[in-house]
Amino acid sequence: MPRKPMVAAKLAAAVSLLMTAPLCACADAPSTLGPAQPPQQQVAALPCHNVQAAVWEQGTELRQYFSDHHGHNVEVWCYRGVFRAHWDVRVVWDEPQGQRPVHHSATIGGCFFEDGQSVGPFIEQGVDHEFTRVEWTNQDPAHEHKRYKFSYDFGSGMLTITAAAPSAPPVTKIVAAQATWDDLKKALPIPPD
Repeated sequence: MPRKPMVAAKLAAAVSLLMTAPLCACADAPSTLGPAQPPQQQVAALPCHNVQAAVWEQGTELRQYFSDHHGHNVEVWCYRGVFRAHWDVRVVWDEPQGQRPVHHSATIGGCFFEDGQSVGPFIEQGVDHEFTRVEWTNQDPAHEHKRYKFSYDFGSGMLTITAAAPSAPPVTKIVAAQATWDDLKKALPIPPD
């Protein structure tokens, strides 16, 4: 008789794990995060999906956070809605203003294709492990593998965006990091045909 409550407890724990695993999956269908450069570890390698029927899962989730402990931080957010989800890659920093520092962030990459695939962030480091550059790639597998490559330079604060397609020369645009994902979407160069 004492074994049945223990079996029931183990079964309940297993069911609980299986039920929470899908909740961990958070633009666009098979998007995945690639490894970050040392000394960071890969925190999440799961896609960022729309929530469809699970309306209570709408919102944002910080999926990866990297800091060089010199004031350079990189965050990877999953924004989930009922019909759409996307990655938002941000740089974050504090600036002293009076007695308290002011927190700033800007978008430097993300997922901009329907069912796009994303890889990154790849973080380059300089002396004393200070971040110098962060890169992110977003590809559209459905339309001839068009892709965006984002490369943010911490020294200049500028973002280089390269739009490419297999049979055409790439189009490059250099802009400041944008305040929001929507602002960056407006600043994207059009991928060549």
